[in-house]
Amino acid sequence: MVIFLIQFGDIYLTLRQTQEQRLIIRLNFFILINKMIIYFIIGCLLFAFYQIFRPLYHLIRLKLKHGSDGVLMFFPLIGDIYQFQAESKKYGDPLLRMHKLMVKPPYPKFRFSNLFNQPLIGINDPQYYKQILLEHEKFPKWNSILHLGLASKGMVMQEGQKWHQQRKLLSQSFTYDGLIGRLPLMNQICQKYIENIQINSIETLQNITGEIVSKSFFHNTDTSFLKRVPSIVQQLGLMRFTNPVFLIKNMIFGMRAWKIFPTKQEQDIDNYITLIKDQLQQLIQERIDQYKNSKEVIQKTDFLEVHLKYYMDQNIYDPQKMDIDEIIQQFITLYLAGTDTTAYSCANVLYFLGSHQHYQYEIYEEVQSVLQGETTISKDHINKMSKLWAFIQESLRYNLLQRFQRLKPPGARLMLRYAKEDVKIQDLEIKKGWFIMPDNFTTRMSDKYIDDPLVFNYKRWLTQNNPYKNDDSYANLTFSAGSRNCIGQHMAKMEMIIILSNIIQRFKVELQGQQIWEIKFIYSFSPMNSIKFIPRSK
Repeated sequence: MVIFLIQFGDIYLTLRQTQEQRLIIRLNFFILINKMIIYFIIGCLLFAFYQIFRPLYHLIRLKLKHGSDGVLMFFPLIGDIYQFQAESKKYGDPLLRMHKLMVKPPYPKFRFSNLFNQPLIGINDPQYYKQILLEHEKFPKWNSILHLGLASKGMVMQEGQKWHQQRKLLSQSFTYDGLIGRLPLMNQICQKYIENIQINSIETLQNITGEIVSKSFFHNTDTSFLKRVPSIVQQLGLMRFTNPVFLIKNMIFGMRAWKIFPTKQEQDIDNYITLIKDQLQQLIQERIDQYKNSKEVIQKTDFLEVHLKYYMDQNIYDPQKMDIDEIIQQFITLYLAGTDTTAYSCANVLYFLGSHQHYQYEIYEEVQSVLQGETTISKDHINKMSKLWAFIQESLRYNLLQRFQRLKPPGARLMLRYAKEDVKIQDLEIKKGWFIMPDNFTTRMSDKYIDDPLVFNYKRWLTQNNPYKNDDSYANLTFSAGSRNCIGQHMAKMEMIIILSNIIQRFKVELQGQQIWEIKFIYSFSPMNSIKFIPRSK
């Protein structure tokens, strides 16, 4: 009996102790949960401050300082991307609000917005963004392609000594004599594809411009495997607007986002980029081996030979030493810059020819008068086609979406930049890390800078070299300006005149059905499947 009582007492004490321990555990758990809630709230507040209130604070200060000279367009967290998505979905025009605010009195100079957690200053006054273009070393370009392996080593994205090295090297391929020497190649490729323009106009134009670039770089080497590159870049550019997972990862991790829980779309793109770079490396290595084995003198007849001459003669201890990956990315840069931009520029010109039949007849008469039935276009022919070139310039300046009767940004926009250091442009103070976007497309559609901006009139370019008021060359930046202007602008002019004169000579251009405008990452907007080609009687 005594033993039983002792055992019962031990069990009772054990149970009581267990209950007390349970109460302590529950209390500790309750305290832990409360701490987690408090930490979560603090984290949300810090996140909100860093992602929302901090950029908003700077933007409000800018708005208060500049008054009517600035327009506040703040969008929490993702910034300009929200406007792009919302207005594209609702109106088919992501820049509708911006146009309404920026091209009319009081003609604001600035747009105060944000991109993620940084202020974004859109500059609408040529006298302000002129300084950005002239002092480009203070305003590096932001890699909007968001993939380090594609074009980050190319001339467009490079800065400092490396950019000077690449620009000097490429300039050897863009001399006047060099471009004239490339005219037979342009004519040959244009003749090869031009009859297919009736089947698929955009694809045909891309085939022409893409093959001109690839054969200018690799001569007669087959590079047909590159045809998907523009569409891949299009996907890359639009992923941050259409893929929420990629957008969030990019906000947090930047370029490292590709290696962190990649989606299937990211994996497919990454694998394709690796594949084409491997194929390009093989082509380049074959050419290097050819020169090493044959002891041939490199003639520098194509872009690749210019780079190989430098690559094989360079000092291995040079801090700016060029590697094969740089040559590959330089080619991809040129391919992207010279394929879609020129192709979609031609597509827009064809659209305006179709929508202005009386002007098309005038251009057709000039082409007939200059060519006299010839199909091979020479430098003399190009120099005489003043009306066609004026029409091209007006098409690059002006863009109208007939379906909504609203303006569209003309041609390729300048690239987004960021401030490398604190800088002051006249009375505009910009902090290190802030984004800057020269909104040059609004100046081209504002009567502050050009008379009758809403009227499509190519003849304005025939009566004066620069139709902009006060001869402001920075109001029209189709090919950018300053030392970092488009190195291939004269080649693009030759290509467009050759392509368009061949089309105009063979076909009458008309519009068909409902005009559908697609948002293109590199070019901005282009008419898709809206152009009809009617063969002219011979």
